[in-house]
Amino acid sequence: MSKVTVIIPCYNGERTLDRCFKSVLSQTYQNLEILFINDGSTDNTLSIALRYAAADKRIRILDQKENKGVSAARNLGIEKATGDLIQFMDADDEMLPNMIETLYDVMKEEKADIAVCNFTGNPMFYTKFKDRVYDLHNENDLLKYYQDTFCMLLPWNKLYKRKVLTTKFDEKIHFAEDELFNLAVLRDARRIVCIDKPLYIYHYAPAEEDMDMVEEKSCLNKIIDSSAENIKNSIWYMGRELLPRRKKILERRLRGNLISNIDDYLYTRVFDFYFWELSAYAFMKTDKECIIRETIQVFEENEFKRSMAVQEKYGIHFIQYKGEKLELLVRMFIEFCLECYEDIMENELSINAYEIFLLHFLRIFCKEGPRKSAQYNKLSELKQDVINHATKEAAYYDAFYEERSLMREEVVV
Repeated sequence: MSKVTVIIPCYNGERTLDRCFKSVLSQTYQNLEILFINDGSTDNTLSIALRYAAADKRIRILDQKENKGVSAARNLGIEKATGDLIQFMDADDEMLPNMIETLYDVMKEEKADIAVCNFTGNPMFYTKFKDRVYDLHNENDLLKYYQDTFCMLLPWNKLYKRKVLTTKFDEKIHFAEDELFNLAVLRDARRIVCIDKPLYIYHYAPAEEDMDMVEEKSCLNKIIDSSAENIKNSIWYMGRELLPRRKKILERRLRGNLISNIDDYLYTRVFDFYFWELSAYAFMKTDKECIIRETIQVFEENEFKRSMAVQEKYGIHFIQYKGEKLELLVRMFIEFCLECYEDIMENELSINAYEIFLLHFLRIFCKEGPRKSAQYNKLSELKQDVINHATKEAAYYDAFYEERSLMREEVVV
């Protein structure tokens, strides 16, 4: 049975460390090395970790006196790991007891290099994907894995063979550094197996406690707070700034051999970042006028328009409204999306709000055009889902939209 190294970076995690350790120590997969990296904590983090290490010899503590950030801590963990397999974990999260065993078994069965599971715990990042194996030497599989699973971005819902981790986390990047890491890993991985079981519990502070009591806010909290004052600090703009780094990784790691057009591949993410941002705004109850202002500006950005131009190959034509018409439609779009989100949250529906936002974007801002490519594309698949009533998201959206006859009559594209 292979040894799995669980890498846990932590900075001032005294409030959540007990539940983190308990969830790791309760794993049904026992052959573990638990590397706990104390990243210059100033609270009781180290003493709590030492208590657990004294009780379980599988725990090793790496104590950094200086706070160097999560990427540096993860890199140190990879360097010091002795396991054949690597599992990352955040110190404020939890694993279900069978997480590592389940990922190990499916990885072994499918002869995969990476095993991916779903996660739960926070509705902002509710995601879905089907159980399937991706052959990364197949262009459509590569595109589908990248476009179709938010999980692709994350390090902690994956079990990695150590041999594919030949890259490091970029210690100079403090936003989406995990996406850049996972993008680079695709060069060395051949097969990825995904299972739609939520085995990891992701915690996001605003849903659980009074943020006024939290000394260190999360990265996303800080971005949302600052973007309310300065649009250029928003998730979308920060995501856009990563384009050169993504392209460099793709050119160096994939060398253009696996995908026919690297720019097309890149620009799917320029588009997606706006809808992740909208999900974050909705969850954090950001002022509606701030969201409207941000959306108008993003839709007018050349990079967003270029991202939408890529969609032309797949039969999706973006209508570039301007002035008062754009402002009116954006306002209606945001109001509808926020109302949908509130309905989903209040009724605890297992509906992917992100897809609902995409479906409404398609209705208001896009029209059908000739399809010139047979490759996989998320938006064109969603369009077919609506036509065929293929998913519960499509059915929910149609029903919710039908109740708003005024909007249906005013917005026809």
